[in-house]
Amino acid sequence: MQPMPRNKFFFVSIFLLFSLALAVVASTLQTDKATYVPGETVIISGTCSSPSVAVGLRALLGGENIWFDQTTASDSKSYSSQFLPSQKGKYTIIAACQGETGASVDVMVADKTVTPTGSPDGTPSGGSSGGNGGGGGGGGCSPQWQYSEWSYCDANLQQTRTATDKEHCANRKPNQADILRSCEVCEEAWSCGSWSGCSGGVETRDCFDDHACTTTISKPVTTQTCTVSAPPVVQQTAPSKPFFPQIKEKVVSFWDSYIYWIIGIPLAIIILLLIIMLLRVLFKKKLVYNEKEVRDWAKKERAAGTMMDDVKQIIEQYTHWDKVKVEQVVNGLK
Repeated sequence: MQPMPRNKFFFVSIFLLFSLALAVVASTLQTDKATYVPGETVIISGTCSSPSVAVGLRALLGGENIWFDQTTASDSKSYSSQFLPSQKGKYTIIAACQGETGASVDVMVADKTVTPTGSPDGTPSGGSSGGNGGGGGGGGCSPQWQYSEWSYCDANLQQTRTATDKEHCANRKPNQADILRSCEVCEEAWSCGSWSGCSGGVETRDCFDDHACTTTISKPVTTQTCTVSAPPVVQQTAPSKPFFPQIKEKVVSFWDSYIYWIIGIPLAIIILLLIIMLLRVLFKKKLVYNEKEVRDWAKKERAAGTMMDDVKQIIEQYTHWDKVKVEQVVNGLK
């Protein structure tokens, strides 16, 4: 046998390396089991060589495409999906990551357990590119996983769920694809505050997305028209009247009412008369009598027969002369 020329050996080596590279970047695919009964959901999972790439999935029955789905690989390069077979038969599930070689797996839907072609041991079949089941080997314990409902689709377009092993196998973990998957639309969860006061015919409120999605598909209305309502009428009640103790009125007699007038007026008249009399006494006009005229009057009275003592007394009374002066005036009269 002739040795292979160097140039042919070089090209063959390049081809083998290129084929090996294609094998490395191939997608993996697996299902949670190989055989299902009608009504069971087929859980699909797998991995890609790159994170955050689109993954296309489809299911064939008798060569016809009966199901299609599209998802995105997570940051850990895993993906997952599920579908409900519509009838019995052998299904071929195909998955392909963007820019990578696709993988396929066969599952059987039947009333009794039937081992699909290519899986004589009845264990969940791996993808044609060599994907494996979750948890790895070790011991004869076979975990039976129970899954919770998927969480909402978060801002990173991912959903998570928890897995519980009914058999409590040690050192077994579920496949990452079974508890983390990509989703298409972030599920918004808006919370709004109360409306502001009506200003200029418009009222506003603030709304926040609790899931921090960057979309506003279901964002509530934050502005609306309004009318300013009239202020409420406040009924003013009359202030209560202050309470005053009742005072019994005293019956006043005529004497009590006019006592000061009854006593005061006569007293004032008396005082006035006394003052007048006092003034008259104090300022009484004194008559000045002429001695000659008094002597002439005394002579006439004596001639008329009036007694001398009576004449003296009259002179003293009217002139207020003392007796000495009266004697001097009547001296020499007979």
